[in-house]
Amino acid sequence: MRTLGVNVANDLAYLAVADAQEVVDITPGVVKFAEGLPQDERLTALRDEVRKIIAVNKVTRVNILSAESTYKATYPQMTTRITIETIFALAAAESGLSCRRVSRPFVRSTLDLPKSGKLAPLADSYTSPVGSNWNGKRSLAAVAALCHGGE
Repeated sequence: MRTLGVNVANDLAYLAVADAQEVVDITPGVVKFAEGLPQDERLTALRDEVRKIIAVNKVTRVNILSAESTYKATYPQMTTRITIETIFALAAAESGLSCRRVSRPFVRSTLDLPKSGKLAPLADSYTSPVGSNWNGKRSLAAVAALCHGGE
């Protein structure tokens, strides 16, 4: 089973793929909306890119990491995050794949990580860097990808 983990921060989606219990290198490791396109074209362009990433990397499931429970953002920041996450869910559904949100407590429990403190430093120490933009970004996508089983 190859699981795509997704961690959205600001207007970027950080990605990692786990094949069983091993994180593998993928390109790109980060995606965002294309600049200079009208809004409707930005949405479909990102969806098409996500579908390509799913196909090229032979992904069989998508896990989207939920925000910290203390996450605070402005309305535009929140809508951007939710829109990007929704595009990943839509692309997974269109590809016939299971997609789920994984909460940070679920990640901690599944991977037997400490319950206190921020998840990012724990993810950094739990995973070995695979590619760029790792610490606190793609490492969070990796721990989401490593979570198997139900929530």
